[in-house]
Amino acid sequence: VLVAPITLKSYMLQSMLSFLVIAILQVLGFTVIMHFVLGLGQVSWLIALILAIFALVVVTLAVAMANVTKSVDEVSVLSILLIIPMAMLSGAFWPRQVMPEFLQEIGKFVPTTWVLEAINRVLAGATLMEIQIEILILIMFAVVFLLLGSWKKTDL
Repeated sequence: VLVAPITLKSYMLQSMLSFLVIAILQVLGFTVIMHFVLGLGQVSWLIALILAIFALVVVTLAVAMANVTKSVDEVSVLSILLIIPMAMLSGAFWPRQVMPEFLQEIGKFVPTTWVLEAINRVLAGATLMEIQIEILILIMFAVVFLLLGSWKKTDL
């Protein structure tokens, strides 16, 4: 990057887009399975939209983690220290209702909570307009993570 005729911002954007394309392809593959194998019908495409937005959140979170660490080993440790508790607080491992109230409140500050909430609502019959708050919150997470990921980096 330092010797190539490319700016750091351009490199970061291209890297993020490549990771996002891979994630979207995975979401599309999962959607095909939901639609044709599991028979979820139109619901599967709405879930795909939610997962595509979550893919954006995950990519921007990875950029933010890469920004605050100095090595690949640090990113590995940080990702474990963030992802497992996020899954626990969001209700991915067990229902949020079994957790104490203060942990449920803390869980509102992790993106996985909002993904699971949106998917649960869609499976219960909600439309796109009825989950717009969850989608907006996920987009705000992506913006915050993107800002954190681009904060300290400057072109040389």
